Amino acid sequence: MNILNNKNVTKTYPVTRIIIPFVFFMFSIIMEIINFALMGLQFAPTYFIFDISIIILMSCFLYACSNKKLQYVVFFTFVSIQTIMNIVNCTMYNIFGDILSFDLLKLGGEATAAVKAEFIDWVGSAINLSALILLIALIILINKKVKKNYELRTYSSYIFSLTFMFCMSSFGLSLFKIQKDNLSVAETGESQIISSDSYLFDNFQFKIDAYKKFGYFSFYTKSILDLIFPNYATDEEVEFIKEQYSKSWSGVNNLAPLYDDNLIVVLCESLDWYAIDPINTPTLWELFYGANAFSSNSFYARNRTNFSELISLIGNAPRNTNILDLVKAGYNFEFSLPNVFKNSSCIETSTFYLHGNNEDFYDRNKTHLQNGLGFDEMLTIEDYKGEQELIAFDQWISDYELLKSFSEKAFPTDKRFLTYFASVSTHGPYENKNQYFAEYYEKYYNNLQQYKTWLTQNTEFLYPEDKEVQTLFDHYKCAFMDFDKSMEFLLTYLKENGIYENTSILLFADHNSYYSNLCYEVKGVDKTDFSNIYINNIPFSIYSPKLTIKLEKENINLNNFCSTFDILPTICDLYGLNHNTFMEQGNSIFSENIANSVFSSNLNGVFNDKIFSLNLTDLYFEKEATENEIEKFLENSVAFYEKQYYFEKSYKFLIQ
Repeated sequence: MNILNNKNVTKTYPVTRIIIPFVFFMFSIIMEIINFALMGLQFAPTYFIFDISIIILMSCFLYACSNKKLQYVVFFTFVSIQTIMNIVNCTMYNIFGDILSFDLLKLGGEATAAVKAEFIDWVGSAINLSALILLIALIILINKKVKKNYELRTYSSYIFSLTFMFCMSSFGLSLFKIQKDNLSVAETGESQIISSDSYLFDNFQFKIDAYKKFGYFSFYTKSILDLIFPNYATDEEVEFIKEQYSKSWSGVNNLAPLYDDNLIVVLCESLDWYAIDPINTPTLWELFYGANAFSSNSFYARNRTNFSELISLIGNAPRNTNILDLVKAGYNFEFSLPNVFKNSSCIETSTFYLHGNNEDFYDRNKTHLQNGLGFDEMLTIEDYKGEQELIAFDQWISDYELLKSFSEKAFPTDKRFLTYFASVSTHGPYENKNQYFAEYYEKYYNNLQQYKTWLTQNTEFLYPEDKEVQTLFDHYKCAFMDFDKSMEFLLTYLKENGIYENTSILLFADHNSYYSNLCYEVKGVDKTDFSNIYINNIPFSIYSPKLTIKLEKENINLNNFCSTFDILPTICDLYGLNHNTFMEQGNSIFSENIANSVFSSNLNGVFNDKIFSLNLTDLYFEKEATENEIEKFLENSVAFYEKQYYFEKSYKFLIQ
């Protein structure tokens, strides 16, 4: 039917059609302000017009849904997603100081398995759900009370609707364009990483700062657009990456102190300094404080386990590209630790990865072997032949049992080896006793008074006064007594099989014991004090009889700040490996360049042992810092993020 030729044909135009988009507009803005307050950020995003413009466009889309039922479906889909995301972000920010991003969605079940009820921000959840319930009640009331309809000629209805949508969408797009054009930019001589919000909008290198400045709707809309329309590498960037990559291979150094020796790398799950004492964990005490131990008291990290592991294996971490996607695309990780360890020696070498969880946890069975990071063999719970079994997320099998079961395979006596062991029995949460740790509980409680006296007299750590926290702490300590026994077994095995002298053990913590806020209680730090660097100070040690002989230990300074990024360069330095320095964000702890190291967390923030910053503009000081130290921190941080920019291009577009 020709509408223009049937001017008397009328169409019912309900008032609710325009009321619902208006309610959505107001609800979205109010919820943005509420959740910024709940997260303790600020009143609203710095560039709030970004969010307003996107909400206007979404409201236009709602208005375009002329069917009443469809409009309600879209409306409640939008507000439900916002409510859920607000709850998730409030929870994550209170635990990690982080927010949900699309790279975290790829963790799927692994991340879900680690979530416990205690982590949930119940206050924030209650406020968000209450707001959603009130909104539902308001919509029901509107639907009942507002019955007014207008009878418009059909062509008039279409003209009005199209004109309204055109004007409002044009207004929203114009606001977005105006805001984008008025973002701050770096002045001449300034670093755009520090001073340009326009650069931040294009790169999101400081995730929390981007969220705080651009807001919920802008942050996630831009993230989606970046996935659909990626910022491709220019010809100049491609050429630069290829040139730097090709010329940055160090070459083999056969004069290195541990050249052609064996190496065992131990990622110590949730290890904090108070897990180590001479009474309950004497082997760990030996590994960190003994005559053959090169231990750093200035090692820091603030990452989830998968990031800590990845950084120690390749020297950096892609933040915008999933490691599994890279492996599937055929990216060549020839610079990874397993690959350079094998390829830098003429001696037959085998590489092993050990972990007491399922082989597909974090997709390790797809990322860690020959076509990925380069391990020859992976040994996981599926290969364990003992009597224990993985019952639940907090009922891990014993690290001691696991290591004993895998020892002959993972630590061969007839060839050179690299073995990477990621512990698991120490992984939280710590609410429940582990049934496999009965022997440790008996010993621990027999020694408890002696241990508490030692802790008070020799450390600044606090034995918890709260009974519930005491229970958590006791479970934590007993878990590390099992890990201690596994390390005792390892040293005995190496000695009995004649490979103790030419095998070094590098031990490092992936992160602090954040489960149930344990580290905050024991270290006496307020959980909301996100800039307190001390909470991220965790153990690192190299235990090496040969290194003790070859180096004058008393002349080595291990008090310089170092982090997970420095692990791979340190190993390559000690073993003389042919490694690619362009692909590394750190420095050997035995080199002068270690003074230039900083740590950038995938959660948020960049810091050294004195200065913490979320954005390189606002600086928080743990210790007094000189002007020169501040200048060097900013210089090194900018260099880190400039390099990260090229890593992201290299990974996303498979440039090598």
